[in-house]
Amino acid sequence: MNRSANPPQETDICGLFLKKLDKTPDRDRRLRILRLCSGLDRPWVEPLLWRSLADPHELVRDFLVDTLVRRELSCLDLARDMLRRPPWFARCAVIKVATRRRMREMSAAAAALIRDPNVEVRRHAAEFLGEVGGKEALKLLVKMRKDANPYVRAEADRAIQKVSDIRFT
Repeated sequence: MNRSANPPQETDICGLFLKKLDKTPDRDRRLRILRLCSGLDRPWVEPLLWRSLADPHELVRDFLVDTLVRRELSCLDLARDMLRRPPWFARCAVIKVATRRRMREMSAAAAALIRDPNVEVRRHAAEFLGEVGGKEALKLLVKMRKDANPYVRAEADRAIQKVSDIRFT
């Protein structure tokens, strides 16, 4: 080993962990790795947590959402970027974090999701808009009441009730 070589950059460390997680088929092992990493105070940890929201297992994603809700966040550009990428369940997880934290700064990115092809993403976007409220959110929610999916329409109705005095019967 060449000890004079430069230490790996922070983004390299995040990338190495992501590769390790991708090669780890055991959900419980991935969860243990992420739990250990989440306890560290390093700049690469938050990007790792955001990127790991693409994990195929819901239990892992739920842990990550809970962790990101409790952390001080600084990588919101990365979160916004994830809202434009597959898989759909990662977009849902990002929106869950934004909803639980009532992150108004994510409103513009979430607004684009009302036309997402995935029903769950649209439903979570409606829930988010109901949490953050405001005139723009209300306009988007009224549009979502015309969604082809009944679950999206129902969530839009609930969200509208949260942000306004308007009631639909």
